[in-house]
Amino acid sequence: MYILLASLGISHSIKRGLFTMSRKFLGVAVSIAVLMLAACAFAWNPSGWVYMNWPYAFDSDDGSWHYFDRGSGNYGDVSVVNLSTDSWYDLGLSSLSGVVNPGWAYFNYPYAYCSVNRCWYFFEQRSTQWTCNLSTGKWTELGSGSGSGSIPSGYWSASSSNNYSIWFRVNSSGNVYSAYLKVYFNDGWMGSLGYTFEPEDITIDGNAFTCNKEDGTFNSAGDSLYLYQFWGVLNGDGSVSGEWRCSYYQDPSWASPHFNERSGTFRATR
Repeated sequence: MYILLASLGISHSIKRGLFTMSRKFLGVAVSIAVLMLAACAFAWNPSGWVYMNWPYAFDSDDGSWHYFDRGSGNYGDVSVVNLSTDSWYDLGLSSLSGVVNPGWAYFNYPYAYCSVNRCWYFFEQRSTQWTCNLSTGKWTELGSGSGSGSIPSGYWSASSSNNYSIWFRVNSSGNVYSAYLKVYFNDGWMGSLGYTFEPEDITIDGNAFTCNKEDGTFNSAGDSLYLYQFWGVLNGDGSVSGEWRCSYYQDPSWASPHFNERSGTFRATR
């Protein structure tokens, strides 16, 4: 769909969150990869104050320095969003990393508060950021194992006034079997868009799930395309957090084509 939109002169780049499935880790030397994979059972889950000085971080809780694998782009394999500005960055390019001004950050993974610019950040969860504990030499995944088991059954929801609304239902087996996303545009073209995801639209992977639906047609003037997506993962504190995205393209016969997209993060409760 994105290639098609681009061919029509609609410039947009879905680079983060749900669309970021990049595996820069493939470019790491095989010898290091073996060490990393051997350590998969371990994880660095920072909690509390961490001194950030990219690509290093000092965890005041465990008293160890940690090294972030910088990946092929030199700025890490995971992205973070500044929740004050809704802007996405490679971890190593964000103020949180301390790449320009080293400083303390308070972690409650997948969230972290940066004392340098006084903003909260959220770590996207679909990519893997490898770290090395310099005291032990062990490679681990950042935040892996932050949630365990299945998502508790029940009705979960999250919303923000005039922004978005989400709900999803989980059965006794921990499977999401129904979900809904509504996004408010209020851009003069579209007031809001909403979609109820059916089981065939939902992919479940352990304690994480993804809802994805493309709707509409594209054959001639007057057609429209819609994309609805959100995903969530179980956190260590029992909550579910994730990201949402919704976009639409309309080509009416009486006006020029129009495209708009919105995205954000959520934290759902029962």
